[in-house]
Amino acid sequence: QNGNSIGGSFYLDFLSQTSGPYAHDVSAADMEATLLSSHSKLVHAFADRTDPTNNCNDGYCDEGPTKEGGYTWTLTLMTHEDNLTPSSPTGTNFGVEGTVA
Repeated sequence: QNGNSIGGSFYLDFLSQTSGPYAHDVSAADMEATLLSSHSKLVHAFADRTDPTNNCNDGYCDEGPTKEGGYTWTLTLMTHEDNLTPSSPTGTNFGVEGTVA
């Protein structure tokens, strides 16, 4: 394969905190661990990356990296930051945090 290839690193900003650098081919497990250690507001992080088992490096697998070596991540990040409890299913009092009787 001649032509473009992806390399380098990237950073992730979330709730005014930055983590990284992440290698362009970072594993999902390493991304999760770095996110949790770098972002004090996170309570859980789940990362899913194309080619999670690193079994496809030619760019021709359906769930593998692109022909250029690029990956796609899907992140699910959970935090208690700005979580609000509504007073009722149709309540308009969304500025109250915590349990509402």
